[in-house]
Amino acid sequence: MKKPLTASRALIWFVLIFGGGVVLTPFYIMIVMSLKDAHELATTSNWAWPRHPTLENFHTVLTNPNVVFSIL
Repeated sequence: MKKPLTASRALIWFVLIFGGGVVLTPFYIMIVMSLKDAHELATTSNWAWPRHPTLENFHTVLTNPNVVFSIL
C-alpha cells in the first residue's frame, strides 16, 4: 500500500529536485558553450542550444601543442 505524500516528504522532494537542477546547470552550460563556434558564442545567449553544433573546439584544444594534459 502506498504511503500518502505528506507535506514534509513533498518538501524533501522539492529540495532534492531543485538542488539537482542547481548542480547540473553548470554542466549544461559547459556542454552548450563547448558546441558553439566563436560567432555563435558572441551572438547568442549562454542558455541557447547551438544552431549548428560543432566539435571544432575539442579538436582545437586536443591538437594544441601548448596544452598539456599530463601531470608529469
